[in-house]
Amino acid sequence: MLIEQADTDNSSLLSIRVVDPGERWAPGPVALLGDAIHATSPTGGYGANTALRDADLLRRCRTGGRDLLGAIGDYERQMFEYGAEAVRFSLEALPAIARQTEPA
Repeated sequence: MLIEQADTDNSSLLSIRVVDPGERWAPGPVALLGDAIHATSPTGGYGANTALRDADLLRRCRTGGRDLLGAIGDYERQMFEYGAEAVRFSLEALPAIARQTEPA
């Protein structure tokens, strides 16, 4: 029903893409956060929430006089764990979204 009522002149179809969690690499002077490192599907708000969590974790790892590479290494180790979980949860929620948009 929702799709039938959509304004087709101002709508477009987008494919949903995610990034499978990969292997960690050696920490360097650049840290990735949000969709740059763990793109999720748009279900559940995991992408935005994970990006905010990344930013806060990176801030916490960087404070206290720690060296840059050590702080980024700690950030990436923790982020990889919950980031992979966020990708998985967003994918698990996709079937529920698809059911909501199917015509009755």
